[in-house]
Amino acid sequence: MEKERLKKIEEDKRKEEARRQQEELQEINTLKGKFGNMINELKTDNTSLEFTISGLNLLPAQIRILVQATMVNQSLRSLSMIRKGISDHDGVEIAKCLNVNQTLESVILEGNNLGSLTAGAVGQLLEKNHSIRVIDLENNDLTDGGKSSKGIVTLAEALKINKSLLHLNLSNTNLDVICGQALLEAMKENNTLIMLDLSLNTKMNLNDVREIQKILVANKKEYDEERFREFMERKHLRKEEDISKILQLKQEAKMMIKEGINKRIEAKQMQMDEDWKTQVIYFFWIFFLIINFGCVFCLVFWF
Repeated sequence: MEKERLKKIEEDKRKEEARRQQEELQEINTLKGKFGNMINELKTDNTSLEFTISGLNLLPAQIRILVQATMVNQSLRSLSMIRKGISDHDGVEIAKCLNVNQTLESVILEGNNLGSLTAGAVGQLLEKNHSIRVIDLENNDLTDGGKSSKGIVTLAEALKINKSLLHLNLSNTNLDVICGQALLEAMKENNTLIMLDLSLNTKMNLNDVREIQKILVANKKEYDEERFREFMERKHLRKEEDISKILQLKQEAKMMIKEGINKRIEAKQMQMDEDWKTQVIYFFWIFFLIINFGCVFCLVFWF
């Protein structure tokens, strides 16, 4: 009986996957309008920095096609898919696709039908992705009605090694005590996350939340200090560059003055050479005339 049940589950999965692929193929063959333009822009790296589909009524297959198009895109920085009815299984596919993209910095999935599977997939994404700075999962039941904390535990484990995520919104995601404990243990090893929104999760232990907030405050302070150090370093570098440019300009001015003096000396030497040549020619003609005049005088005197 168990083998038959597992076989039936596997068969249902294959049928569902085949159905999804058929839907996607139909949508790809009929790309048009604003959605078609969005896909073309994603495939040609011709998008704006931010993309939102909040104002579009897209089918699940269309959302999957859009996310697949982001896999190789290098122009998009923020993708917003708020309140689009995205299922937990589609959320897993979205996370897998985003794992390929290494330029996207912000993913907004607030108000969908995501669950524990998506939370776990996001955790796997954060283990490998080094570009995403913001993830918003607000208003999604990430524990499947309190039945499974596995996805959040996986996500928390990823936070122990991820050093790029700055903002994680888990507000109103039905987190419980187990989730809170996992996140607290993760934050003890994370010194880069500076914003973790856990509001409206009434099942969490309040002390865990407070300890997490203390760590976040310390992380934010360190983050601000690091940004200030970078600012001062850039300012110092700019000052050094300005000094270098001034010294270079002074050196160039000296070279120009030296070149000008040399040119004047050369011009004067050339003028002296010309004057000398003129004087030589002048004296030569005088000497020639004197010789000729003396010869004429001698001939006259002789005869």
